Amino acid sequence: MAVRTRSELRRIDQAQTVHDKRSFGIAIFTIVVLFFGLVTFMNPIFMKSQNCKGKQRSSS
Repeated sequence: MAVRTRSELRRIDQAQTVHDKRSFGIAIFTIVVLFFGLVTFMNPIFMKSQNCKGKQRSSS
């Protein structure tokens, strides 16, 4: 097995930390987008207003 120096291990650790932070950020962004999308489209008041707009367009 190859022996790694401390500087190599530190560099690998820093790269892993950057990768982990990026992955965590993407996961949080995805969760927030899904949450706000669900809150918007599951809101009955919003959907009633959207249905009314759709019916006005189709009858014109």
